[in-house]
Amino acid sequence: MKTSATAVCLIILTLPAFADDTALTAFQKGNYETAIALSAKNPQTSDELAFRARAILADCIDQDSPPEISDLKQAEVLTEKALELSPHHIEARIQLAISLSLQARYMTISDARDSGYVGQSRKLAESVLEDDPGNAWANGFLSVWHVEVRRVAGPLGAAFMGASLDEAEKRYQLSVNALPGNIVLRWQYARALVALNAKKYRDTVLPILDGIEGAEAADAMDSIVISRAERIRYLMVSNDFEAAETLAISLL
Repeated sequence: MKTSATAVCLIILTLPAFADDTALTAFQKGNYETAIALSAKNPQTSDELAFRARAILADCIDQDSPPEISDLKQAEVLTEKALELSPHHIEARIQLAISLSLQARYMTISDARDSGYVGQSRKLAESVLEDDPGNAWANGFLSVWHVEVRRVAGPLGAAFMGASLDEAEKRYQLSVNALPGNIVLRWQYARALVALNAKKYRDTVLPILDGIEGAEAADAMDSIVISRAERIRYLMVSNDFEAAETLAISLL
């Protein structure tokens, strides 16, 4: 029987100046396949490779069904190529961490452990913070990483892997302090806490979900987040904690 392993999902939404306007516009509108195709026509710099990986992962998040492993592998390959060109490329490292963690999500716990993806994704995010200590996305990734490891591995497994809910909260605060208006960072942390224990974290999560629900979507990804947050919030205010946890685990 397949058991969901630790997964962290944070799609970077900052739009760098390197890509052409049409690819960026397509990305913002949620036309991720078009963004991928347009980016593939450009010179394959580390920036473009990381952008294409980001668009592939965003397309995976956009779907209601589990992503194709081949798509996650493609993102992994693209980011590895980007890092061959620029070993310290920040976005490539974060997108690679996302790809690995999403792949681990659809492995058995033993396969995820053997792959090393969970630990590798953490190291990638931490390496970004060594170069850019205030990076909101690396901190956001780690905030969810700590919660998800605690959920999947339990208290003893989390302690063995160095996962801590106190560290998760610290990383979350650092991420939202760096990008106060970003709702993706807030959604991912709230979703992870609901999946861990909806009833226990109700009072922590509801103010976050309220803020997301009242936000104005800046792009297509924000619209997805707002819709998913509304679904979770409805279950939380209804005190249907079991259903909220089930839904939070299924969502990206």
